[in-house]
Amino acid sequence: GTISSGDELYGYFGQVAPQFCRNLKIEKPVYAAELYFERLMMAARKMPVYKAFSQYAHITLDLTFKKIGSYTQIKERAFVASEKLISVALKDTYKDTITLRFVFTDPAKNLTEQEALEQLEKIKIGMESVKK
Repeated sequence: GTISSGDELYGYFGQVAPQFCRNLKIEKPVYAAELYFERLMMAARKMPVYKAFSQYAHITLDLTFKKIGSYTQIKERAFVASEKLISVALKDTYKDTITLRFVFTDPAKNLTEQEALEQLEKIKIGMESVKK
């Protein structure tokens, strides 16, 4: 068989031919694998780093604004703009507006609502750079 993910091949595995094993006087089935470690290591670097769940409170705020790009662009820009942002979810769309739900937290302390509002303001400013 093959070891792969998507179009990327990482190796092969399978049972060694019984005739070959008999020639070597091996009576039990033998299995072997050939792995492409360099490819595996490159793929491992793409995996997200584990981040511990915050023990501090989360603050959820919604923001409605004129749609200024794709949802993916807006979401990426929001994460760049706010270091306290942990989640963005699409809440609603209507005509040319979009409502997103933002969840903020701090790994070292409880955020105040004022601090979360400041993070939301950073996101609003960051949205100005999103192009259609």
